Amino acid sequence: MRKNRPSKSRKSQMEAFGLALIVIIIIVGFFLFLMFRIKNPIQDYKKQYIAEQMASNYVISVTGIDVRECSAKSYTIRDLLIACARRDNVQCSGIDACELVNQTLYEITNKSLIAQEFKFRLFTQGLNWPSAGEEINIEHRGCDENDPKDQSGYAILPLHPVPRQIKLILDICK
Repeated sequence: MRKNRPSKSRKSQMEAFGLALIVIIIIVGFFLFLMFRIKNPIQDYKKQYIAEQMASNYVISVTGIDVRECSAKSYTIRDLLIACARRDNVQCSGIDACELVNQTLYEITNKSLIAQEFKFRLFTQGLNWPSAGEEINIEHRGCDENDPKDQSGYAILPLHPVPRQIKLILDICK
């Protein structure tokens, strides 16, 4: 008696057919995935957020930097800007606070923003240094108040107990 068993060659053919079918399904699935992926590109929100926050983070970070010439008194750029706005008689290494903060900000921007070829303007509002109407104003590559801005960030420095404030503003132009 012979049982109805598929022969080995027929069994091999069925396995090969099944394997080919699985490969075809995987390929079709891959192409469908690519089609949907191309239609709906994923935006890199993290990169976009970081780029938008760069100006704000830069200004906030800069105000917290200790000034090398004032290491004995551990003054930061924030402290010197406030002293300059209040017209306090603060000096470090024989240099006036207003002059020193201007020099320090220029050095920092020269080693960071200028070195990276950003088109920017870093300036103050409310400082009135050294006489009324004059402010710190560092520009690179012709960025001025009329240029369209790509990013803008600022730090507000209160002058308490005086009810005034100054702003350190960074505009990055397009």
